[in-house]
Amino acid sequence: MSFSLLPNFQDRIFGKVIDFCSWLLGEHLNHDEYIEKILDGSKDSAIAILLGTALWYMRKKRGKHSKLSKKQENTICCTGFILFSIITLVTIFLHEPWIDEVHAWFLAKEYSVSRLIYEMRYEGHFILWYLILMPFAKHNFPIITLNIISWFISCISVAFFLWKSPFTLSAKLVALCSNALLFWYPVVSRCYVLLIPLLFMLASIYKKRNERLFLFAILLAMLSNTHAYIEGFVGVLTFSFLIQDIILPWKQYSIKEKKNHLIAFAIIILGILIAFLQVAPAFFAKDKNEAANFHFDIISLTGFLTGSNIFLFATPFFAAFFIFVLFYIYQTDKKQFLILFFSLVYMGLFSVCLYAVGIPNRALMWFFILIFVLWNTRISNTRKSVLLIICALFIMRPSLTLRDWKEDFSSLKTTKKYIENNYKEETPIFIKTTHYTATFAVTLADNFTAYHLESMNPVKLYSFSRKYNPHKAASVPDHISNIENSKRFSFPILIISEEQIPHAEIQSYKYHIKEFPCVYARSLWLYVLKKDDAQIP
Repeated sequence: MSFSLLPNFQDRIFGKVIDFCSWLLGEHLNHDEYIEKILDGSKDSAIAILLGTALWYMRKKRGKHSKLSKKQENTICCTGFILFSIITLVTIFLHEPWIDEVHAWFLAKEYSVSRLIYEMRYEGHFILWYLILMPFAKHNFPIITLNIISWFISCISVAFFLWKSPFTLSAKLVALCSNALLFWYPVVSRCYVLLIPLLFMLASIYKKRNERLFLFAILLAMLSNTHAYIEGFVGVLTFSFLIQDIILPWKQYSIKEKKNHLIAFAIIILGILIAFLQVAPAFFAKDKNEAANFHFDIISLTGFLTGSNIFLFATPFFAAFFIFVLFYIYQTDKKQFLILFFSLVYMGLFSVCLYAVGIPNRALMWFFILIFVLWNTRISNTRKSVLLIICALFIMRPSLTLRDWKEDFSSLKTTKKYIENNYKEETPIFIKTTHYTATFAVTLADNFTAYHLESMNPVKLYSFSRKYNPHKAASVPDHISNIENSKRFSFPILIISEEQIPHAEIQSYKYHIKEFPCVYARSLWLYVLKKDDAQIP
């Protein structure tokens, strides 16, 4: 058999895999676009299996009853923490913030607190994250500050987890290598990072919540103001607190204890109300967010398990194992099972009915809820650690960190740098208006001005409360003709688009195209248009 047949055979095999994924997802998948993701998923799964095998072998060789000294454990924890901090910090400085990261920063920079409160009904988030960003944004700190804030919060959370959680040393270190803790929460700067310290602190005091009532109440109230996806977990804990800690033992409490419990409950309810009132108008808006689709899809289902990595081949096995975890927790601690079960049900229903799971930051919340539940489940530390290790191994994706090191996560930063380094300040810059391009426009240096292609008006901060709705009837040639006829701008002009502009629409001009590809968000396209035969920069 000729070896030249091997590539064709390989292509046929990958073609079958892609066809299967297309059928599974209900959409056509492009071979070139998805082949790398499938390979990355395979490599990540292989690394997880190797690490799991190594842990099992080390455990077997060391013996069940051998135990490290406290000093040795602290040394290993310190080493793990330092490595975690360095790897994530390096990733941050190689990371290119994408639209949602930058958007929150500029809202905090430009708006007052009262205006931010108003904007929350359109953003679908809570103001807590914006208030944290505000002092730095308003004092003109560089944009990378928002990623450093996420990194700092994550490092504090990881330190707390390493030294305060009841899990074995192996479980703690493997959890640090998970997709959630190593990349999505410390590096990609979003409001979701606030979940980690609050959930870890809640987990550490949950069994002694009646002794630390007000701390428990404040943490739970703050948690309710992090993200709408966590409200199910907050609701379950609040209901459990009301029944288990207030109503049932009410007659046994002294007057002071009754008063303290009622105040704590009021603090929790107040926090939930503050969160709800910020986003409540969105439920009654005529144009609800387009992500609310009332559609049950396979991506939403598997997103919770793998961080939206449908290409992780281990997903079916993990789904089966996760069902086993639920059943095991149910058999050993029904109260903790109910917390986990109803939290997941809420997240699933929210994803299906209101706002799709979409990004891994949302999809991976289950992992931290599971840590909370295992932290407080009435089973041995060894067994709860084994469950945590296996779950963390399934969501290990070192390829994400490596790709962010080698490639652009987003095209915002590289496009901005290219324009500022290669074109003069007076060069007219136009954007074919979308949320993405409008957010890019405000990242440009102050001495550059970007305009809407559709109206020729300067681009201002894009927010969902004042969406720019261009006249869709006009075509790109009409817009360019209007620019030319206005006599306000001299050629060459730059056009930034989120998609390719057809050649037929700009063929009457001399033009140059440059694409800025990226790993996660969409590419940006830069078009340089001239009217004559002069050299295009």
